[in-house]
Amino acid sequence: MSKHIEKLTEEQVMRAFAEDKPRKRFDGAGLYVILFPSGLKSWRMKYRDERGKEMTLTFGRYPEVSLVLARYRCSIARQMLNEGRIREESSIVPTPCCDPGLESSASSCIHR
Repeated sequence: MSKHIEKLTEEQVMRAFAEDKPRKRFDGAGLYVILFPSGLKSWRMKYRDERGKEMTLTFGRYPEVSLVLARYRCSIARQMLNEGRIREESSIVPTPCCDPGLESSASSCIHR
């Protein structure tokens, strides 16, 4: 059974930092922002493949990819995982189809 994770806020992400080593701040559904001591912040999603191996998808850097957009990309990635359209570690790159409100094929958002 998974534990309850409090959702992040935009302010928490903006103010978060890592002092000495990379840190992860989780948002739920496998989505997290990884914080590097250099100040870089990157959105990622953890999931397990069909063999049970832990895998990672990358959605882009904060603030170019906002919390809302990262959550949207996470939901699209979950849908694609359930449909079997993601088979290996990938990046969800910022293309028009990945923006909420635009209708297009989500599969063109995946960069291998």
